[in-house]
Amino acid sequence: MYKEEAIAVAKALANESRFKVLMQLYIEPQTFKNLKEISGLEKSALSNNLLRLTDIGLIEKHQHGFYRITKDGKKLLETLADFIKESSDRQRETEIANAERHMVQSFLEPHKRNTRS
Repeated sequence: MYKEEAIAVAKALANESRFKVLMQLYIEPQTFKNLKEISGLEKSALSNNLLRLTDIGLIEKHQHGFYRITKDGKKLLETLADFIKESSDRQRETEIANAERHMVQSFLEPHKRNTRS
């Protein structure tokens, strides 16, 4: 069951328009009209995207026609942001380690040649 849910969430977030809508709702609740203006989507496309995000529990329609992100939606975006930050940090650490290793090798290479002579 978790596998199907994970796939549904991944597919939903893989769509750039849905992801942008979710991020906008993370900032603040929005009406359909505002989301349409912000996203530039046609009514039917926006409606389909909102339905998909609602069906998987990332957003909900609230009073007076406002859409807002759910706790699960917030947690998902925050977890994704943390993952990206940590991944970037790891990548940077790897780049630094590779640069240091290259410097050490460059420094030692002439000394290796001198000891062989």
